[in-house]
Amino acid sequence: MNFLNRHLSRFISKLTLSPRRVLAAGLVAAALLVGVGIGPWSPLALDRVDRALTQGQPEAALRVCQRIARFSPFPGRRDEARYRAALILASRDGRAGEALVLLRGLLRDGPRGETLQGETLALTARVLESAGQLERAARRYEERAALGPESGPWLLSAASAWERAGRERKALLILGHVAATGGPEKARAELAMGRIFLGTGDPAGAYAHYSAVLALGPGPDELRLARLGQALALDALGQAEQAVAALDEADPDHDPAIGITRERVARRAEESEPR
Repeated sequence: MNFLNRHLSRFISKLTLSPRRVLAAGLVAAALLVGVGIGPWSPLALDRVDRALTQGQPEAALRVCQRIARFSPFPGRRDEARYRAALILASRDGRAGEALVLLRGLLRDGPRGETLQGETLALTARVLESAGQLERAARRYEERAALGPESGPWLLSAASAWERAGRERKALLILGHVAATGGPEKARAELAMGRIFLGTGDPAGAYAHYSAVLALGPGPDELRLARLGQALALDALGQAEQAVAALDEADPDHDPAIGITRERVARRAEESEPR
C-alpha cells in the first residue's frame, strides 16, 4: 500500500503546475482571448469598424479595415474589409482616387460572393460618376445590371450616365429596353426618353413618350413631369394653346415651376394670336 501511495503522489505532482507556470498559462490564454476579440482574424473585427464609424472616427475604422484586408487568413473577410475601406474612402473629400484603386483591385481579383461583387460594381460606378468619368461609370452600371435580379434601376443609372456623357443614342437604346420590359421602371424610362427627344430637337417624339407615361396611370410626381413634358413638346411644335391646357391639368397653382412655364407659354400664345 505504501508503495502504491508513493507512486500515486509522484504522478499527481507531475500534473500539478507551479504558480509561475499557472501565471504564464493565464497570460497566454488572455493573449489568445484578446487576439480572438480584436485581431484581424477575429469574426468580431469588422464590428469594430461599425463601432468606430458610429463614434465618428472614420480614420480609425479605415485602419481596422486595412489591417483585416492585409492580415486576415479568411479570403472572404479580406474582400469585405477592402470593400468597406473603399466605402469609407469614397465618403471622404479628395480620396475618391484611393477608393478606386481598392475597388479596381477587388474587381480584378474577383470578390468572393455575388452580393459583394454587385456592391463593388455599384460603388465603383458611383465613384466614377462623381469623378466625371461618365462612360466608365455607365459600363460599370451595365455590369451591375447584368448580375440581376432587378436590373431596371441599374440600367436607368447607366442610361443617365451615357446621356450626360453626350451619348444620347446609347442612352436611348438602354431606355427602350427598360421600357419594353414593362417593369416598374417603365414610366421613368419613358420620361427619360421624352427628355432626350425634347433636348435633341424632336418634340413630336418627346410628346409620344410623355403620352405613354400618362397612359400608364403614373404616380403624382411622374404625372406632373409628364404633363410638363407634354406642354413643352406642344409649345415646341407651335401649339401654344394646347400647351397651356396641358399645363392647367398639371396644377400650376401648386407647383411654381409649372406655374412659371404656364405664364411663359401663355404669353407666347397671346403674342402669336393674329391682330
